[in-house]
Amino acid sequence: MKNKHVKWLTGLLALLMIFTLTAPVVWADDTNSFAIPVRINTTGPVPAGVEYRIILTADDPAYPLPAGAEDGVYVYTTRNAGDHVLAPIEFTEVGIYTYTIEQKSNHPRCTFDKEVYELTIYVTYNEEGGLEIRMVAYKEGSTEKVDLVEFNNRCTKPGVTEPPVTEPDETEPPVTEPDETEPPVTEPDETEPPVTEPPETEETEKPDTEPVKKTQISVQKVWKDDGKDRPDFVNVQLMDGNRVVDTVKLSAKNHWGHTWTGLDGKGDWDVREVNVPKGYKATYSQEGTVITITNSKVLLDTGQLKWPIPILATLGTGLILAGAGLLKKRNENEA
Repeated sequence: MKNKHVKWLTGLLALLMIFTLTAPVVWADDTNSFAIPVRINTTGPVPAGVEYRIILTADDPAYPLPAGAEDGVYVYTTRNAGDHVLAPIEFTEVGIYTYTIEQKSNHPRCTFDKEVYELTIYVTYNEEGGLEIRMVAYKEGSTEKVDLVEFNNRCTKPGVTEPPVTEPDETEPPVTEPDETEPPVTEPDETEPPVTEPPETEETEKPDTEPVKKTQISVQKVWKDDGKDRPDFVNVQLMDGNRVVDTVKLSAKNHWGHTWTGLDGKGDWDVREVNVPKGYKATYSQEGTVITITNSKVLLDTGQLKWPIPILATLGTGLILAGAGLLKKRNENEA
């Protein structure tokens, strides 16, 4: 009889442990930083006092920048060529952040690289719930990615000047004397020409020459789950009002993000996820031109009653104590 009581108490204790282990998990976001690498190459004798100034400019002044930046611009100054790393940028939110980086230096004996690079930094969640940061760089006006932001400069020795500019030939062409033969005199025709009235034309409106402003829209997918039931991809539509303009597939291959460029600045732009995966709830947020779609795992309603939980917990505790007392009494009797 006593063994039956012990088995019953053990089963109830296991039931209470199952309730505890099935409690929902809360995901936390981690703050991360990213430092942009830059290479400065200089050939020839470098004069004393030469400074290299690297300018990092955010396309939106609200984007994160290294400490010391002002009005969306960060300046890095060094007197040494070689590999450098700018001060780190602290990111706290997922999104797509765009910047330009260039070199602005001056010295009479040096020619400095004026290349401008366009940077796109993608900030997404990783599988552990922290932030994952990736940067892509292009030369301005190019669609080909580059492996490194690099500036190539050239300096010369004192007294060496650039090749002379060839002046145009200023020799005056020969002067041709005018023909002094007088042309024959033609008497004017005194007949008055008929007066022709100009045709009446409708006044046309001047075309609107104001340039059309362009804009861009970026979408970033964020997952709030354990990654087990996450689909391989989702479809997102670009909307201009109620009109579907484009549909793209977001997946891990494109870091769950996409950017549409060259859009009409007067459009009513928005994005919409098509067929939200079962078991997820989609929420939308926007900062500037970046729209974030967050898919959060939801707890399915099984219809299970929750009110017995505290009662069972109390009874379980009492039964455990009672069982412990019975075991102690049994041991004393056997002794």
